[in-house]
Amino acid sequence: DLYTKYACPVSLGPTKEPTKSPTTNETCNGDCVAPVIIKENGQSMVRYVMGDSTMVKVENQNKIILQHNAQVQIAANGSSAYGPYIFQEYKLLGKTLSYTVDLSSIGCSCNSALYLVTMPGYGSNGQPAPGQYGTYYCDANDVGGEWCWEFDIQEANKYVTATTPHSCDQPPGGFISNCDRGGCGTNSHNVDGSGIGPGGNYKINTEQEFRYSISFESSSINVVLTQGSNTFSYQACNNGGYISNMQQALDYGMVIVMSYWGNTYDTMKWLDDMTGCQGDCDTSGQAIFSDIEIS
Repeated sequence: DLYTKYACPVSLGPTKEPTKSPTTNETCNGDCVAPVIIKENGQSMVRYVMGDSTMVKVENQNKIILQHNAQVQIAANGSSAYGPYIFQEYKLLGKTLSYTVDLSSIGCSCNSALYLVTMPGYGSNGQPAPGQYGTYYCDANDVGGEWCWEFDIQEANKYVTATTPHSCDQPPGGFISNCDRGGCGTNSHNVDGSGIGPGGNYKINTEQEFRYSISFESSSINVVLTQGSNTFSYQACNNGGYISNMQQALDYGMVIVMSYWGNTYDTMKWLDDMTGCQGDCDTSGQAIFSDIEIS
């Protein structure tokens, strides 16, 4: 619902007028898929989904749907082409990021991911580098040829989710020569095997959508999954020094990225083999994220 409405049975004095839906004033074509509404500190803001429009769609300006092997980034400007300064960089230290996720069609060996990176990547000359794909993408595993700080909020399928910050050897905002590929990860199955999974025996039934929230505190990273009256929560990366080091990236500003990937069981078992699920990734599913909010 893009309108905030107030209804009072009796007069309680002056009331706030309904807030109209934000209007888009920039074109969105080419590499820009569609505008999306993100609620930021109580205000509905128009942002833009960058990616391949043949593999991604946006419904009702609040729901992002990805096909297998798709990736999108959130931009501040509705640019028709990728550039180094188009992205929305969120300063998230002390903030909570929440969204609704649907994992019902994301099977074993698949990965529905929502994460943060300090895009754009920078070359050794200190200038933004478009990288292998021309998107200025970077992450802590040197995908596309550019390193940068990364915070994996959700790497998930219907059996499990994992949360993993990745630090780097140099500060964000310049050339980075190396990062911690493995990161400081927490796998939900290792916290509680009955926390998340398909069916009513789990606290969070992944056959239905649920709310995913993460709070970036100065000394802890708190994840809370909510579905109706059910909740499942855990602290990610129980390493105070690592969390403290990540603060520089969270305070610098990080770009929201969503992707849907995965292939053979052997290459993806790092994520989900402890759950007992079997088989290669069924690529027919869709990764669905909606109602993104930062507070």
